[in-house]
Amino acid sequence: SDKEDKKKKTLEVIYNDSGNILKKIHSDKIEEYVYYNNELICIVVTNLNSDPLYKIDYEYNEGLLTKETRVSSRGSIDDTITYHYNVDGYLSKKTSKTMSYEYIYNNSLLIEERWHSDTSLNQIIKYTYQDERLTGITHYSGEGVQGRRMEYKRERLGFISEEITYSASNMVISHFKFEYITTFKGNWLKRIKYTLHSQNKKKEASEVEYRDFKFFETETVESKIEIPAQSIQEESKTNELIFDNGIYKGEIVNGEMHGEGDFIFNTGTRYIGSFKNNIMDGKGKLTLISGKVYEGTFKNNMLEGPGACKWENGDFYAGEFKNGKMHGRGCYIWSNGNRFEGIFENNKRTEQGILYKKSELESTAPPEWVNELFKY
Repeated sequence: SDKEDKKKKTLEVIYNDSGNILKKIHSDKIEEYVYYNNELICIVVTNLNSDPLYKIDYEYNEGLLTKETRVSSRGSIDDTITYHYNVDGYLSKKTSKTMSYEYIYNNSLLIEERWHSDTSLNQIIKYTYQDERLTGITHYSGEGVQGRRMEYKRERLGFISEEITYSASNMVISHFKFEYITTFKGNWLKRIKYTLHSQNKKKEASEVEYRDFKFFETETVESKIEIPAQSIQEESKTNELIFDNGIYKGEIVNGEMHGEGDFIFNTGTRYIGSFKNNIMDGKGKLTLISGKVYEGTFKNNMLEGPGACKWENGDFYAGEFKNGKMHGRGCYIWSNGNRFEGIFENNKRTEQGILYKKSELESTAPPEWVNELFKY
């Protein structure tokens, strides 16, 4: 999750083709994730200069995590956490150097945690449910004295709509409300968390959270840009160049297209935007004679980075490009109103995203983030 109104502090996350996290780049450190047979076996943490800080090793038995070991940059073991499970495969005990945790279930529902520090029971956490949905969490001391508690209210789909935290004396410590912007087949995929100020009851958006969703369908969509090779023939005037395949008007440096300009190909295709050393480089708009339009950031004569494409049949894509192909986060809207929002790789949509039918959408307009980021 990330606060959308605070763009200066960013977290970059890199995934592999299976959707597993490969790297997290924070403002002060970098986490690299190592897998074996699709299981996370190690996290290596360094500072921004790649100096080692620590690493965490993971061990498994029949697919269940059994041990987590934190190793310092000097090679010494800082802590080891061991995991134990009951016959149903639920976590029953977790132990570290200084703490031990016990988990008690009623059928598949966790109803109690017990925290032991050394040999003393120092905290009990009890969970309450209604229709198998969590409605409350209450903390007790090891002697059974009640501490703070959390109460959850839910909306008609069962999603948590309010979270209220009370002190031991029953005073409200915090009050949050949640709105679910994107839902699909009983799952929420985007929600906004609001802080509710007790004095004036005014809502203030404090957090936006996204949840991954797997969609098991693939479809190929084409958006490769092919530009004819350019060979300079003559320079007719200071702001115009004539090529074998078209005419350029714009800024010229050392006899080359360099800066802002307008290139009209002999085929009728037209590019208006930035050039660098005779190639399209920077922000621009490419309109093909067929009616297809590309707009965004170009590099080496192809879209690279944020951009958009509109096909002659009315299909539309806005999102990230790489080597002229849809690659990264994007939104594809078909002319029939259906829409896919998610991750694209080499012109194909992946399992990380959602396919909406037109009948499921409140509006056929591009989603808000498309208008904000790309304005196409």
